[in-house]
Amino acid sequence: LADHRTAGGLFEAFAQLRREEPATAARLRVVQLGPRDSANEAFVPRLGLTGLVEFEDSVPYRESIVRQSSADILLLVESTGKRSEIVIPGKLFEYLGAGRPILALCAAGSEIAQIVQDTGAGFVEPPSDVPRLLARLRQLVADHDAGLLERDVPAAAVERYSRRSTGAVLDGVLRDILARGAHPAGG
Repeated sequence: LADHRTAGGLFEAFAQLRREEPATAARLRVVQLGPRDSANEAFVPRLGLTGLVEFEDSVPYRESIVRQSSADILLLVESTGKRSEIVIPGKLFEYLGAGRPILALCAAGSEIAQIVQDTGAGFVEPPSDVPRLLARLRQLVADHDAGLLERDVPAAAVERYSRRSTGAVLDGVLRDILARGAHPAGG
């Protein structure tokens, strides 16, 4: 939640859930690891979410992977704006590898949304739509209780975005460029 990425809409939905269904809200906890924007931290006490939303400093990479793999949901927040439609953070690929459901707060037409939807790896919601986010929080709790959060994301869908697979695509592109350079068009 750094670089002007805000989870304000999610935090507002969480606060509303806490007011309307305190027992349900008490079962949820958001933990954000690593760099962060202080504006996100300011939401927590103002919205009465202290103890439910936590901010932790960076941890070693291996620990972050272990924690991702043990989370019920992985939260991915992207800013909205023209640039965010084409930006794909590396964190998305880590999340795919973790095999846990992803809640992506991003523009509906973004590359992030497309990947999450194509792989079936989770849910895409607009970052500022508090009613939709509130409904999603309620649905996530219901899905958890019903054992429906465990997603069977097809391995082939995720493998397409693995380092091995994307490296092979890049290798093919570079070989093609080199082959064309050795034999210029028309010559």
